[in-house]
Amino acid sequence: MLAPESVEQAVDGYEQARPKFERFATALANLLTTLLDASDLQYQQITARTKTVESFREKITREGKDYSDPLVDLTDLCGIRIVCYDPATVPRIGNIISNNFCIDSRNSVDKAQLLDPDRFGYLSVHHVVSLEKRRAGLPEYSPFAGLKAEIQVRTALQDAWAA
Repeated sequence: MLAPESVEQAVDGYEQARPKFERFATALANLLTTLLDASDLQYQQITARTKTVESFREKITREGKDYSDPLVDLTDLCGIRIVCYDPATVPRIGNIISNNFCIDSRNSVDKAQLLDPDRFGYLSVHHVVSLEKRRAGLPEYSPFAGLKAEIQVRTALQDAWAA
């Protein structure tokens, strides 16, 4: 667990970096909208969010968690949620994500894999991504080079259940 002074340094660092993560989330949402619209896949919505400072503080001080550098270790400081209609669309969106981003497979997870086959629960697929080198070199994306975000893909029914 981080020492209290390290927690305050990390929180101050996130507070300063948060506007950049907000811009990154917006850029990702716009990019994903373009990619999905070009693929003719049907989806309900794409939303962007950035972790609040309070939520950041709570997560880095959570019992049993040990972050040496929370601004690097946390992979969900900003994220996108894509809600689609059909369960068969979820892996197709996953392919688009895999083809257009660098995937952090160690931190990405299909929550359905964590449930017993006869159980229903939180079933979202989480892709932790960063910009691929080619895209990160473009002027409009270069400020976000090296940043990570979490893209959650789920159906409208799964979204309603999670809410």
